[in-house]
Amino acid sequence: MHASGLFWDRPIAYQPLTLNAFKEGLLTSGMDKGFVEIMFSEWKVAATGGLSLLSDAIPIITGKAPRSFRQFLENHKSWFV
Repeated sequence: MHASGLFWDRPIAYQPLTLNAFKEGLLTSGMDKGFVEIMFSEWKVAATGGLSLLSDAIPIITGKAPRSFRQFLENHKSWFV
């Protein structure tokens, strides 16, 4: 089970969106066009692998090892249930 299903009684499924579907969804929800362009630009970077680089910044800055997504969810369970 994916970590996001830890706190619900059903699995959480990821359904990929095309870049255009993501943008159209934001626009049809009534969001400001300028904000949509910003969100679209960020989404495009992530969707095309632009955020796939690993960095040692977290341990350097905080002095602590980075947390896994599962650990983040466990630490902040009250935010999601």
